[in-house]
Amino acid sequence: MLLELAWKNMWRNPTRSLVIIAATTVGLTGGVVAAALMYGMADQMITSAIETRLSHLQIHHPDFLVEHTVDLVIPQADSIVTYADNMPEVIGVSPRVVVRGMASSAKTAGGINLLGVEPSRESTASSVPSSIVKGGFLGTRRRDHVRDPIVIGTELAEKLELQTGSKLVVTFQDAGGQITGAAFTITGLYETVSSRFDETHAYVRAATVRRLLGLSGGYHEIALRLSDASDVKLVEEKLQSRFRGIVADSWKDMAPDLRYMSEMMNSMLFIFLAVILAALAFGIVNTMLMAVLERTRELGMLLAVGMHRRLVFMMILLETLALSITGGILGMVCSGALVALLDNIGIDLSLFSKGLRVFGISEVIYPSVPVELYPMLMALVVVTALLSAIYPSIKALRLRPAAALRTAA
Repeated sequence: MLLELAWKNMWRNPTRSLVIIAATTVGLTGGVVAAALMYGMADQMITSAIETRLSHLQIHHPDFLVEHTVDLVIPQADSIVTYADNMPEVIGVSPRVVVRGMASSAKTAGGINLLGVEPSRESTASSVPSSIVKGGFLGTRRRDHVRDPIVIGTELAEKLELQTGSKLVVTFQDAGGQITGAAFTITGLYETVSSRFDETHAYVRAATVRRLLGLSGGYHEIALRLSDASDVKLVEEKLQSRFRGIVADSWKDMAPDLRYMSEMMNSMLFIFLAVILAALAFGIVNTMLMAVLERTRELGMLLAVGMHRRLVFMMILLETLALSITGGILGMVCSGALVALLDNIGIDLSLFSKGLRVFGISEVIYPSVPVELYPMLMALVVVTALLSAIYPSIKALRLRPAAALRTAA
């Protein structure tokens, strides 16, 4: 009976109630869509890092990521590649020779990460071969066959003022500690969503860079791409138990900044929505306080005829809950529909594409939110309603029946 009475009381002043419901709906919709945009951008940054350089999992010599010396090759690299090829969770395996060097042209120079890869395998673990915008990837086209081909990003090509067919000199330290290098012919330019990656990474054949380093064989890095990212821990444990003298790192281990961003998103979202609901709470308190003051005589009469103050408290509480939950449900429905629409068509931010590419974000953002957001949002709405009901309810409880009847008369 109290619930029915609270619902009827809520609509005694429909304009005021609709304003609060609309404010709650708009506030929640705006908050969820903004959160979905942040989630979408974070997902793109992580996806970009995984698809270009990190993959889901990488295998190294235990000391390689610390010292970065070229003699720290992976023991039993060929056996690991064969084993990984046969793992059901793995869909791509790319062994790499990795060296830091200096790329220079007649105009200028810049530091790069030189990756020696097997062209046919790199396409299974990285999106770079499919991101070629000019030329081909390390001789995959017959007319690009040259002695020492190299593929660089469009950002690096622009910085060094080079194009396909130009010569690029790369110098680095070999296994003996001597400075060595070679002149490579640019056979392809690639462009990913990350301009920083494009400016600092170049690709050559593994055999070429191994020869220049003075290595008889081996690889510094083996990148694995999985069919399901949730299998990373399982694959890591299988590799660590099967092979000794290696370390398997997930993308979260190699890019802790992205891991922290991913882990903090839910906390940031909670705080963001809590601030919005806190602002809405003032409107709810004001509305319910006005409702109590307008019904002073009515509440006094109920108390005078023997209605328990606890029931008066419950009635105000239920009325506040009905008002807030109605707005909350409408807000979740509207935000869910809008996020689903934007996730399908995307948000075009091409005006800011240059700035977004610095962070590895494409010009089209596809907002998305985790399913667990909505139960959390509903819980926040209920908590907000309960807190908002306290002051108006206390105001009603303090009424003295005789004084309330005289005041409203």
